[in-house]
Order: sequence, then C-alpha cells, then structure tokens
Amino acid sequence: MALWVSEAKILRGQLDPEVEAALDRHEADGTTDDAEYLAAQQVYYDLHVCRVVPNPPEVLRPPSCWMRTDGLQRHERSERVLLHRNTAQLSVVDDVHKITAPTLLASGRFDEATPATVQPFFDNIPDVRWEIFENSSHMPFVEEPERYLDVVEGFLANYDQ
Repeated sequence: MALWVSEAKILRGQLDPEVEAALDRHEADGTTDDAEYLAAQQVYYDLHVCRVVPNPPEVLRPPSCWMRTDGLQRHERSERVLLHRNTAQLSVVDDVHKITAPTLLASGRFDEATPATVQPFFDNIPDVRWEIFENSSHMPFVEEPERYLDVVEGFLANYDQ
C-alpha cells in the first residue's frame, strides 16, 4: 500500500494544479462529499481508473459500494485516505513468492496501478505473465473488452486439462 500511495501521489501531481489543489484541500478538510471534490476526483478516475467516458453502467456504482465492511473507505474512494490509515503500511509483496498457481497480471498503460506497483508481483511470483493493455487504465475488461477476453482465454487455455 505504501508503494500504491506513493505512485498515486505521482499521478496526482500530474493533474492540473487546480484539480490537485481541490483534492488536497477537501481531503485535509474532511469534505470529500463536496461537489468540487467529487468533480476533481472524477478527473483522476477518467485518466487512471476508467477511460471510457461517460462511464458505462457496469462501472457506475452507488456510494454505498465505496465502503468496506470494516467501515474504512476503499482506496478507490480516495487514495489519500490511506495516508492517514494503518493500511498504508500493509504489504503482501514479501509473500507473493509463495503463490504456486499460474498467475496473470493485467494492467493498463494509464492505470493507477502503475508499472512500479505491479513490478514487485511480476518479479516475485514464480509462474507469472504480465499483460499491459496499451489503451486502458485500471479497467481493461471495460476499456478493451475483446482484447482482454482474448488475453484471459489464451492464458487459461495454457492450463485447460
């Protein structure tokens, strides 16, 4: 999570300064339900979460879906929230070498899961393939559905018994 947050800061630093300032101001003030904040957040999402604009129905979801069962906000709701939570220190990277199943990593060229956040998984999972979708952000299954299905089907075909 620390790497994810670090990379999110970099991506946010590439936003228009007014958009980044609105995100920072409302997060500092705890006013993340403010319309200005939600509009600024949508700018980030349109770049790094789903580049299909307007978002299709399968991407849209009510705000109630943004809460985890333990009451903490999901990182999709606001990457900065993690800076103030103990979850920012969580990491599974040291354990991924224990994964024995063939693994497919999928990310988009414009993904909020930047190459730096995916690389440790690629480097440490023994039987791994990493596919980067050149025209996608975080949702290649929505942004490039035909290619995504081809990649997943091809991957699974290697293990079909």
